[in-house]
Order: sequence, then structure tokens, then C-alpha cells
Amino acid sequence: SKRDEEGFIWEEGPNSFATQPSIVRIANELKIDDQLVFADESLPPWVNHNGKLHPLPKGKGGKGAKGQLELVFGSNGVLNFAFKGELLSWPGKIRA
Repeated sequence: SKRDEEGFIWEEGPNSFATQPSIVRIANELKIDDQLVFADESLPPWVNHNGKLHPLPKGKGGKGAKGQLELVFGSNGVLNFAFKGELLSWPGKIRA
């Protein structure tokens, strides 16, 4: 983790994990749970590419068909990411 002068914390690499109860329980058993830093789940994940932050698609966590529709068609869904996002090139968007 890194912390900038304004106090924001971010990860630089594959050091994150799914915040499932089993993972948190294992961290507790290993006595490293005090080192866990959790993201605000209401916010989208971001990627820094070429010095610019890009939000990744994220639904609102709804279950079933409603959740899937939100993930695809929502304000921060896959379609918005594909057509308006700048992270992927147009050839990359077509391949994805």
C-alpha cells in the first residue's frame, strides 16, 4: 500500500482480495486482521493507466436479474465503460 500527502491509500499490485467472511476469518486466525484495509464498497474500483485514473464497471450489488441489468446498463455499468471510457482502445473494446 502507498499513502499520498493527502492521506489517500492505494494498492500497487495484486495485493487485494475479496472481502469474504472466510478470508477475514483466516486473517483473524493468523493475527493479521489489524493490517486489513477495506475499500468503500459503494465506490467503483479504479485503475491508474498512463497517469490517469479510470473507473472500472461496478453494479450496486443487487442480486439476480436486477443486479445483472444494473451491472450492464447502470450509470457505472459495462456499457457506459465500453462506450465512454478511455481505458480501452476501440479495437480493445471490440475484442472485449
